[in-house]
Amino acid sequence: QATPSATFADKYSESKGKKEQVKDAFTQSDTWVKLEGKGIGWGKTTFKVHGNLEEVAAFFWDFQSQNQKNTTGDIERVEKEQGDWEKILTRKVKLHSAHGVKHRLRIFKNRANLYKYSNNVIVISIREVKKRKFGLVVSDLSSSSPERESDASESGREGSNHAYQQKTRTRSKKRSKDKIKTCTENIYIRLKRKGTKKTEVEFVTNLNLGRGVSEDGTRMIVQKRIDEAMEVVRYFAKTLQIEEMTKEAGELLGAD
Repeated sequence: QATPSATFADKYSESKGKKEQVKDAFTQSDTWVKLEGKGIGWGKTTFKVHGNLEEVAAFFWDFQSQNQKNTTGDIERVEKEQGDWEKILTRKVKLHSAHGVKHRLRIFKNRANLYKYSNNVIVISIREVKKRKFGLVVSDLSSSSPERESDASESGREGSNHAYQQKTRTRSKKRSKDKIKTCTENIYIRLKRKGTKKTEVEFVTNLNLGRGVSEDGTRMIVQKRIDEAMEVVRYFAKTLQIEEMTKEAGELLGAD
């Protein structure tokens, strides 16, 4: 039986856009990017990790780990458990780019599930939460409402509606520069045991950043998400004993 995540992974092949191989990605990976226009992009990479299946799954599942926080540079990460293998994830990110990305805060909210198909296969599905389910999450992470209420009461005390309107317009323009935009991302991670301390990772992501992002900016951000996923390779390479060290792992650590 196909899971929503498996169906989503199949959509990468069906998606429109020219498939581009990423030449400068980690040398041991097979990495591709597809763009469907401004702000919409797909990324797919396959690589091997020198770590046990369960440990690699735990790396991706630990949303609040210090390693993930340092790698992504997210401004805020919130995790809410929904069950043993389900949780709601919220990321607050500020994207910077010289390729057409407006420097504004973006929020991603996802429902994460972990599926264990057998002793050798684990799948992690991270799907977008539809807008109607967002509730007050976005307003909780922003802080524009209290300022406006404070301005209104101050204006009432001074009895100057004109002055209040001028202040509101000025602050509204300022807030628009840092406006929080809700974006979406869907991720599929398939982990397969390939032997003792060896796991194959298939990582697929689909990002919708909005039309205000150029194709070059979209490509850069998709590649960044892939690079963040491949941080798992460096993490486990550092845990290898001398006798377990391979040539590839040694070259990877040497690059650091």
